[in-house]
Amino acid sequence: ALYTKAKYPQAIEEITKVITLEPKNENAYYNRGQVYLKIEEYEKAAHDFSAAVRLNPTMGAAYYHRGYSFYKLKMFEKATEDFEKTLRYEKEGRLAELARKLLKKMQK
Repeated sequence: ALYTKAKYPQAIEEITKVITLEPKNENAYYNRGQVYLKIEEYEKAAHDFSAAVRLNPTMGAAYYHRGYSFYKLKMFEKATEDFEKTLRYEKEGRLAELARKLLKKMQK
């Protein structure tokens, strides 16, 4: 809820506390990664989404957002791999649609 109020530094601090207390909480890493995306800290975001998929290898949303982080970092090969993994776990819906769009865009 904190990160919807645009209090990003505070949100990162709070989520980091959760991670310290619950280092196996994939949702905490995912949520902090989302905040890092919002402030365009793509390397930190990718790092947190990597932690999320290490803890939950079928978390399609984390693959999508890590892929998007790689895309913004112009690491297109890694982005492609993650968008393909997204489609393995998210067959339908918004993230699948976005992953397909970005895969197409990178193929041009």
